[in-house]
Amino acid sequence: MVLQRAPFQATIWGYSSKIGDNVTVSLNGTIVASAPVRMNVFNVFDGFWLVKLPPVSVAGPFNITVTSSEGKLKLHDVLFGDVWICSGGSNMAMTLNKIYNSSAEIEDAVNYPNIRLFTVKEYPFEYPIYNVQIKQDWSLPNKIGTDDNFSALCWLYGKYLYQTLGYPLGLIDASYANSSIGAWTPPEAAADCGIRDHTVIGRSGNTVAASSLWNGMVHPFANMTIYGAIMTHVITIVVTANYIMGIRYAWEETPCQFKKCAIYSRINALPAPTYISMGMS
Repeated sequence: MVLQRAPFQATIWGYSSKIGDNVTVSLNGTIVASAPVRMNVFNVFDGFWLVKLPPVSVAGPFNITVTSSEGKLKLHDVLFGDVWICSGGSNMAMTLNKIYNSSAEIEDAVNYPNIRLFTVKEYPFEYPIYNVQIKQDWSLPNKIGTDDNFSALCWLYGKYLYQTLGYPLGLIDASYANSSIGAWTPPEAAADCGIRDHTVIGRSGNTVAASSLWNGMVHPFANMTIYGAIMTHVITIVVTANYIMGIRYAWEETPCQFKKCAIYSRINALPAPTYISMGMS
């Protein structure tokens, strides 16, 4: 897996049945953070703990050990780099084995072991959840393209970034084919943009409820430190900026700060999103 690199602090969290218990986190055998188990407000298990690691500049790999009175959990071969969420409809959901020149891309993927991939299960839900629904857990790209398990666009974007930056990348594919942008938009973001009609969504016979894909496929990563998010979507009922506003709501302390709300048009498609300004904190 990949956690967010310095200058930002990666977060690690989990659940416990013992309220008040102390949880410590070690990197390669050195304790770097600790936190008590608190009463869980997420209605999952009894207690919840979360730690922020010190900023890590070295790529790794690291072994991470989480210890409490209940035992130990270990994560092996963890890298620190930039973490990106790739989301959207059919354009993002198209997998690498279906694009032009796919055979060459699949063969070349094994040359990028420092790009790690994670695929979220298609999981619309009626309210925001915190448990990630996994289709494909963190993995190396050596099996990419062997089945319908990863977004072509997300991979090509990450590959370009890696060729430019030269340090690890974690790519999270959270896409859902034929989905409408309304399903990816939290109600708070729609309200902030002054959008009243936030109920009619779904196209091509694939209907999912308002905000349900945000709730079930993006919100579970709200506790995770990420570098950024990309999204592709046909602009229909509401504009992609609503999703961006949602990113701002979920990750208030992350590097991405979106400073302007997009213009809303009920009828005409909008031009390329030059009306959205983004800055890094």
